[in-house]
Amino acid sequence: MQLMLNCLWMTRAEELLRGAEELAPADMTNARTRAAGHNQRAMAAIVAEFTVARENLLARLDAATDDDVTRAAVHPRLKRPMRLVDLCFFVAEHDDHHLAVVTRALRAQGH
Repeated sequence: MQLMLNCLWMTRAEELLRGAEELAPADMTNARTRAAGHNQRAMAAIVAEFTVARENLLARLDAATDDDVTRAAVHPRLKRPMRLVDLCFFVAEHDDHHLAVVTRALRAQGH
């Protein structure tokens, strides 16, 4: 299974956990998403990958220490420090947006 959905979030979590000064930038053009043809994939497969990706991220975060959660690194687009808790909030908000899109798409298909 190709875990395309967790790459940036897991990368950034790992960067924070190892004490990086700046976080990896996002691909704001979505070139990887388009190249992977995700819009043509079955929604069930995408949701299954999403679930595994988030379980992996949560497992990594669960192992974080008190020292880990106080570290910060500069977010490349926002140019502000981001802590692990800030990343978690950012991920949750981002995921919520995508889940709303998926819900609308499923309803439009009569599910």
